[in-house]
Amino acid sequence: MKMETSSGQYSKLPIGEKAIVTGISFQNDSIYYATQEIVIEENMEVDLDLKLILKEELRDELSKLLD
Repeated sequence: MKMETSSGQYSKLPIGEKAIVTGISFQNDSIYYATQEIVIEENMEVDLDLKLILKEELRDELSKLLD
C-alpha cells in the first residue's frame, strides 16, 4: 500500500490493519485539522477534509488519539 502526500508516498504499511490518519496544516496563523479511521488497503487513497480549529481544541483532539 502506498499513501501519497504532497511530499511522497508511504509503503510497507500493514494491509488489513486499522489506522488513524491525521492531517494538520498551519496557514496564515490558522490551524487546520482532520482525522479519519481507516482499515489499510492496497493502493488506498485517503482524502482528509481539513477544517479550521483552535489551538486548544487541537490539543484536546490529539490527546483523545492517545487514550
